[in-house]
Amino acid sequence: MDIAVFIMTRFNLNMKFTSHESSYLDQTWLDRRVELFEMWCQPSVANQSYKSFRWIVMLDPETPDEVVNQLNRLDCVDARRIENRQHDQLGKMVTELSGESEWVITCNLDSDDILHKDFVLDIVSSVRNDPPSEMTFLNFPWGYSFYKGKFYRQRWNYNQFRALFERTSECKTIYQRNNDLIEGYAPIRYIHRMPRWAAGVHGGNVANQRVGLRDLSVKRSDWGLQGRDQPAGVRDYLDLVRTIIRESIRFVAKKMRGMRW
Repeated sequence: MDIAVFIMTRFNLNMKFTSHESSYLDQTWLDRRVELFEMWCQPSVANQSYKSFRWIVMLDPETPDEVVNQLNRLDCVDARRIENRQHDQLGKMVTELSGESEWVITCNLDSDDILHKDFVLDIVSSVRNDPPSEMTFLNFPWGYSFYKGKFYRQRWNYNQFRALFERTSECKTIYQRNNDLIEGYAPIRYIHRMPRWAAGVHGGNVANQRVGLRDLSVKRSDWGLQGRDQPAGVRDYLDLVRTIIRESIRFVAKKMRGMRW
């Protein structure tokens, strides 16, 4: 099966914020986002075990040249301004870059998030081992919240790390549906592996928050991250216990709110 694979990142394109809609062109926001991109996102993509993919980093047409050039100097990055943001136009761009491939996979990756080294490999292997006969969403339900250098395991069925398998001739890319609206639009294949994504949690993002239980077994090198793996200490295990207690209380409170007295 001949498949073209694309990771697609809307760096500052179609960004919608609740309180600062224009910040995607603000220099302070851009500087911080480039910093996160270089520290977390780009190393994880460059670290992929499966190398036959293309990474399109999409920018607002008014993005400064300095930012475009800085991104394009990084390994694997194809940063380009996108004038027409319609789904069919993005699909046309991907189709033109896909060559003679009959099928295409487009994967969304936010610019402040992180991929496990086998993210792309497991997606491609799933399709090759059991080829879908129609357009199909591909999804890893298990992943992490990445907060202050620590990984917290969680399950999130409709996460932003979604991928779409479709015919190249009919390509409209993964962006034809938001991650919470894919059910019912096309079949969803859940790939049950160890966590393959990590949602970065920091002061500048909107939706992500630290949830889940701390995983003390994660190897930073599997995610392309700098630094040495530190053995878990007493404080780490105490933090894990506190998290278990907090999540248990949250679960019970949620159940009690739904009870009828």
